Amino acid sequence: MDKKSKKTTSSLEPKKIGRPTLYQPKFCEMLIKHMSSGLSFESFAAVIDVDSDTLYKWSQEDGEQFKAGFFEAKRIAFSKNLLWWEKEGIDGLWNTKKGSFNSSNFIFQMKNRHKWRDKQPDEEVRTVVQPLIIESPIAGKSFEIKTMEGKTQ
Repeated sequence: MDKKSKKTTSSLEPKKIGRPTLYQPKFCEMLIKHMSSGLSFESFAAVIDVDSDTLYKWSQEDGEQFKAGFFEAKRIAFSKNLLWWEKEGIDGLWNTKKGSFNSSNFIFQMKNRHKWRDKQPDEEVRTVVQPLIIESPIAGKSFEIKTMEGKTQ
C-alpha cells in the first residue's frame, strides 16, 4: 500500500522536461563586475561557459527561463559599462592615458555598445532665417543681405 501511495503522489507532481538550468544567482554580481571593466555582455557567456543566447534567455522578461535578478543585474551592468567607456573617452580626449587614443575605435565601440549614432538627415530642423542688415559706420550706409530658408544642424 505504501508503494501505491508513493506512485500516486509522484504522478501528481509535474515532470521537469529538459536539462536543468545552469543559472546561478552569483552570476548577477559576476556580470556587473565583468561589464564594469568595459567588457561586453556577450563575452560574459565565455566566463561562465554558456552560449550568449542563454544569457539573453535568462534576461528576457517574457521568456520561460527568465531570471528576475539577472535581468536587473544586466541593467546595472550596462550602466556601469557605459560609465567605464565614457571615462575612457574623457581620458583619451585629454590625453591622460599613456599611449595614443584611437578616436575612431572609441566611436565605433560607443555606437555598437551604447546605441550612439550619427545624426540622420531627417532629424535636421528647418528654420526661417531673417534678412541680415549690416550697417557700416564708416560709409554711412546699410546693406541688407537676404538669406534663404535653410536647414540648420
